[in-house]
Amino acid sequence: MKIAGRGTLQELRTDDWSRFAKSAGVSAPFVRRRVRELAGLALERSGSAAEELAVPGMDPDSLAGFAERVRKRAGQLAKT
Repeated sequence: MKIAGRGTLQELRTDDWSRFAKSAGVSAPFVRRRVRELAGLALERSGSAAEELAVPGMDPDSLAGFAERVRKRAGQLAKT
């Protein structure tokens, strides 16, 4: 999903959240706070979510890699 016309996390800048908020009709502080909250939840729960998704035959290394990617991206979002 693009945010303020940005297609990747690497392109996303702090002021893009203000542009996104304006286009969505909500306040910029609300958007920033909510992004931080959701990123925090993703960081907090990524490991347990991967464990819950584990089923017989599922490669545990793949799940661990997925959880790591979620943590990395959530960390990037928390900084914007």
